[in-house]
Amino acid sequence: MLQPFSFREFLRCGKQEELLACKDPPPFLHERLLKYVQSYLDVGGLPAVASAFFDQLNWRQLRRDLYLDYRSDFARIFSATEASLFDQCLRGVASNLGSPSKYTQMVRTTSALYRRVPDFLELLESWKLIYKSDTRGTRPEQKGFAPKRYLYDPGLANDLRLTALPRIDILSSLDAAQRTPLGGIVENVLATELVALGQNLTGWKKGVNSSEVDFIYRMTMGDTIPIECKASLVTRPRDTGGLAEYAARHGSKLGVLVNLAMPGKLTTSTGLKVIHIPVYLIDRLAEIVEALCENTSNSTDLLGLTTHDN
Repeated sequence: MLQPFSFREFLRCGKQEELLACKDPPPFLHERLLKYVQSYLDVGGLPAVASAFFDQLNWRQLRRDLYLDYRSDFARIFSATEASLFDQCLRGVASNLGSPSKYTQMVRTTSALYRRVPDFLELLESWKLIYKSDTRGTRPEQKGFAPKRYLYDPGLANDLRLTALPRIDILSSLDAAQRTPLGGIVENVLATELVALGQNLTGWKKGVNSSEVDFIYRMTMGDTIPIECKASLVTRPRDTGGLAEYAARHGSKLGVLVNLAMPGKLTTSTGLKVIHIPVYLIDRLAEIVEALCENTSNSTDLLGLTTHDN
């Protein structure tokens, strides 16, 4: 199965990749890129679907047909039961993006299929249709935190989630009840981009009902950097709480906040340096982090990051 396009590849498909060439995007370019992010969340990165979108063809029907083909393949290779479980698992993951993943989100406990969910999820994960992110605690002995799961294509995830829900617009949907699920969709994009960067998906949680970070980025020298993902159009100091908690316990010198705001940087009240980058710059995360952590002479000018007080 072809892997979906990253956001950069999505733009390349539409001959718009040059929009990412600017290291310090002005507000008008930032807004234009966010509109393409909206398209990416709607359309996804399946190559045929993305091509149909830019060619102004019926990409929705094509994606629906491809999904039904996947489902039919399961019925043909396995049985109609597996095809039903395939559908329920993908919809269960899509409907709970950004939240702890539980088997009851896929199938009711009273269903005869419930006991088959763990093995079936492992199968879908081995086929890279679902990505699993384990959640670690502060101490090695801390166990029991539920993992998170994401779909391999953000457009399909959005489509399955939206079956009975209104579409979310990243620029105009300001209601908190709408932006919460949007955060999960943006988090799904971040997850797929991190996988493309060769990262193993892992999150962190201080304790039950306590601080957490969405992902832990591992550098080549073994250092770890916490990453938090938000769907906010502005950078808010309160969004860095989990980053500061992780850094205090693991000695990280840098935190990363991925959101929908203009790129910039800030220093928290605890002294942690935090860079915040818009979701469309995720594929440059390694470059940005390595440069800042190496403290090169031009690292403070990378991407023209603006400093904010916290």
